[in-house]
Amino acid sequence: MNPAIKREADQPASSDIRMQTDWSVRQAEFGNVPQAVLLRNLPPPVNGLIDKWHRSLLRWLLAPLADRPGAWVADLGCGYGRMAHEVVAMGIHNVAGLDYEHGFCRKYQDDYGLAIRGSIAKPPFSTASLSAAYSVTSLMYIGICDATKGLELLDDSLKPGARILLLEAGSEFNRISRFFLRKKKSQQLAVSGLSRPDLHGMIPCSWRVTACGSNAGTTMLLPALLLCRHWHFAFDALSRLALWMDRPLEQDRDRWWRKYGLHRWTACEKIE
Repeated sequence: MNPAIKREADQPASSDIRMQTDWSVRQAEFGNVPQAVLLRNLPPPVNGLIDKWHRSLLRWLLAPLADRPGAWVADLGCGYGRMAHEVVAMGIHNVAGLDYEHGFCRKYQDDYGLAIRGSIAKPPFSTASLSAAYSVTSLMYIGICDATKGLELLDDSLKPGARILLLEAGSEFNRISRFFLRKKKSQQLAVSGLSRPDLHGMIPCSWRVTACGSNAGTTMLLPALLLCRHWHFAFDALSRLALWMDRPLEQDRDRWWRKYGLHRWTACEKIE
């Protein structure tokens, strides 16, 4: 048995089965590309920019693990391996994915070696086996209550000093987009996202928040990015500016305007 896994994932509840079905439809529609797991109402170039930002955050968080052989990392809501690709590229080869959707898990297993089909509300990892974990736009799909329980269970699997990244869609922008994009209301997977208090409120007491932020720069520049997406020079220049504005800053340097955006994130460390 793999050292990071203590048991097989539990059988899904009926609500989980519905979510699996919805994600299967989404995966069949888009395939294994960022558009399948990011914002379906945005064009691929903008989702590509958001994907780059996600990867830069993950590199920043996991950099201390790059020279630790044997460290295990949990990829919660792993999808087809979008973030695992970045982890492996850093030289961290022990990554375990957990996801609802069979097609995503099969692709993940083919490319990265270990994927478990199950709910992130019940992570099946061994006690004190993980050096890091990350959830990128996953917790919002299971609700605040189940997400809080899932993180409490995950806490038992984390080693002291483990690093955690939680990144979710911001509820404020989603409320605005639902008002203007009526079609979005009827999409089963178009959930409302999480507010900053929602995200911080589900963090276990044994974790210390080390930094937090959002992609506020990308959000402010979004109208210009949409207008310029067919002009590569202009779009690339705006993208570089957005990535610079959205770079991770330590918590004591966080600015009020960085608290709101399409996506928000919180980095934590398990207390020794």
